[in-house]
Amino acid sequence: PAPSPPTPIPPPIAAMKCKGCRQPVTGSYLSYEGGEYHAACLVCDSCSIPIERIHRKAGKKLCRVCSADKCSQCDRPTVTGGIFQGQVWCKSCFVCGSCKTSLDKAYASKDRPGKIFCKACSLPHCCKCKKAV
Repeated sequence: PAPSPPTPIPPPIAAMKCKGCRQPVTGSYLSYEGGEYHAACLVCDSCSIPIERIHRKAGKKLCRVCSADKCSQCDRPTVTGGIFQGQVWCKSCFVCGSCKTSLDKAYASKDRPGKIFCKACSLPHCCKCKKAV
């Protein structure tokens, strides 16, 4: 599902308490899942930064970064990079395991399992001259 922005609502007539800090809400506030929040109190359940757009994942409210898939190599959140053999890779890890060129498409090598390569480096190479055979 698409992320949903919290809904800004004008101040109420009766005093309400912020669901985040439990202090009275004065001025404008955000409404989310039946609770009212100060803008600074509606925070990511993972990193605690204020959320502009809420992403739901495993029952938590998360910011864009914390809701992103994690790189299978470095475990950092990633929204760019690639997917190879069902694993998510961030852009800095999605590079050839031999020449370190940034990849648009990855290839496997039977000789070196578990690594990704550019097309040229994935080909078998001569052990003497190192040229592709």
